[in-house]
Amino acid sequence: MMLNDTKISSRLTALLGFILSGLIVVGVMGLFVANKIAGQMEEVLVMKVTPLIHLNAISRANLSNRIAIANAIVQPERMAEFSETVAKNKAEIDTHWEAFMTSLTDQEDKDLAKTFADLRGQFVEKAVKPAVAAMRTNNADELKRIMVENVNPLYIPMFNAMDAIVEMEKNDIEKLHKDGDELYRKTQMISIALILVGVISGSLLGMSIIRGIRRSVDEMRNVMVTMSADGNLNARAKVYGKDEIGQTAVAFNTLIDGFANIIRQVNTSAVTVSGTAAKLASSSAQIAQSSLTQSEAAASTAAAVEEITVSINSVAANAEKCASCPKRACSRPSRAIRMSTS
Repeated sequence: MMLNDTKISSRLTALLGFILSGLIVVGVMGLFVANKIAGQMEEVLVMKVTPLIHLNAISRANLSNRIAIANAIVQPERMAEFSETVAKNKAEIDTHWEAFMTSLTDQEDKDLAKTFADLRGQFVEKAVKPAVAAMRTNNADELKRIMVENVNPLYIPMFNAMDAIVEMEKNDIEKLHKDGDELYRKTQMISIALILVGVISGSLLGMSIIRGIRRSVDEMRNVMVTMSADGNLNARAKVYGKDEIGQTAVAFNTLIDGFANIIRQVNTSAVTVSGTAAKLASSSAQIAQSSLTQSEAAASTAAAVEEITVSINSVAANAEKCASCPKRACSRPSRAIRMSTS
């Protein structure tokens, strides 16, 4: 009901804002994870892969020194060349080892590095330097002795220490990879959950908006159809809320009330006019009856007048006859007198 009291535009704005907020949240989380993974990849590259490159170069140089000493025993004529190779490898090992030491942060890493540095120091002092000195003097027998007594026995512990450092670096890389994968999976699950929540919430809100609009519109349509079918102005649209459609339903009901009032007034006026017309009809009948009576009286009067006229004419004729009789009577004595005088 609360949604029905909210304007449709406000509901649609809220739905759009909800969808955009969800997209922003998912996008921000994606950027966060991407930056986090990029940072871990950079950390792996700078702190783990680069140190492994240095360790690999150190291992190759140590192996190259051992091979060079062995080749110098087999090819004594090239001892000078092999001695230069060993010296060059030693300088390369020193450079890579210094770079590797700058990347160490954990105490465990530093302890393993110290172990390797001690073993390498022994290997250099007791094997490499004496071997280089023997090669420079072309002393093959001394070189063989150094190879058997110092190079081989000291190389294996140094190799094992180097292998321990490499294994440690691999474990660190695996741990970083595991942490990154765990972060990725957590973020993936959170993103999926947010997407599902957004889809479900957005669907429910959208269906609520559609249902509210459709219900109100169907209600008004049904009322209009009913009115057009039977002309019943007593039907009213049910108001489900205070949104635009609810306000339209209220205005529609008010309009129908106005129409009904007008029709009631027209009906009242029609009844009044009908009564007045009936009275006029009765008066007209009375007037007609009076006119008929007066017409009959007028006819009787005319007949009487005509009879009176006839009587008057008869009296006039008789009066004229009477008037002529005295004249004749007077004329007769005159003639008699004239006759007597003659």
